[in-house]
Amino acid sequence: MSKTPSKASKASSKSASKELAGELLSALRREGSSRLPSLIRVSQQRGPHSTAIVPRYQLSKANPYYTEEIKRENKKNRNRATNAFFEACSEGNLIETRTLLEEDIDHLIDINRQDDEGNTALNFASHNGFTEIANLLIENGADLNMSNKKNTLFPLAAAIYFERRDIAKMLISAEGINVNAQLARGSSALHLACQKGYIDIVELLLNKGANVNIRNRSGETPLQTAIDYENKDIIELLQSRGATLGGKRRKTMKIKKTSRRTVKRQRH
Repeated sequence: MSKTPSKASKASSKSASKELAGELLSALRREGSSRLPSLIRVSQQRGPHSTAIVPRYQLSKANPYYTEEIKRENKKNRNRATNAFFEACSEGNLIETRTLLEEDIDHLIDINRQDDEGNTALNFASHNGFTEIANLLIENGADLNMSNKKNTLFPLAAAIYFERRDIAKMLISAEGINVNAQLARGSSALHLACQKGYIDIVELLLNKGANVNIRNRSGETPLQTAIDYENKDIIELLQSRGATLGGKRRKTMKIKKTSRRTVKRQRH
């Protein structure tokens, strides 16, 4: 027959919990780091397992005093969790990025936080080819279309221009993506895919609703870009979707007569 814990026992347990929470927070303050540790070594006074490694989110569920201390600590610096998360993403640290999201019990992390230039974590992941981090960000509701301050980069443009095709495909298939977003000079994802010669990306964009005749600031359509970069298969695909020429230049549709030396490169 099990015994009901006495009032003295409950009081002792409560006191121990408070003491443990205080020790943990004191350790965090002494550390002076912007990062909360992913794992905490907890000394236990009873049982055969005198030392254990316990994930913080599990500890917080078991120890409400720790949770309350974390809340109070985070109110002093609301940016700490987001800074840690942003740094982990930009460094390509998948394990820490995932752990910080899992342990964000108070929803402190701003997944769409921008740095001084306006770049988001998803921008960095798309630029650097951090495929798994990009997927994690998308799954957790990151803004797919947020550009930097000068509008010289947004996630889909970064993925295509920096040749991260897997991320580009992931973004195109994601709900909420704007496939007709344009950079400061008017280039769209379709312009960039035509420049790179990525016929698979071009087809995905068109199937997603990309405007085949979208124009950049020079008035050029994706078809003109495909001609400039001698991408014959893409030219044929675009023409089959109703593409037309645009812009100041009117290049011949015969690719063999197009010279790379005389073609002014596409500007973004």
